[in-house]
Amino acid sequence: MTTDRITRYDRSMLRLMNDRRGRPLYATATRRRLVVALHIALTVAIGALMTHTTTDGASWPTPTAP
Repeated sequence: MTTDRITRYDRSMLRLMNDRRGRPLYATATRRRLVVALHIALTVAIGALMTHTTTDGASWPTPTAP
């Protein structure tokens, strides 16, 4: 870490990361695993939705025969 003064962004990130309201989510190993599994499931679902909406039924121009 440098000796520069801390920026407003750094202060807000530190405040967010050290917020006590999130502690119950990480209190036990089971809860941590559940949060990680939920995060992975949401990430996969969003990726699948994005892939589905951009590739399924797309009306790409098809070449016509002369």
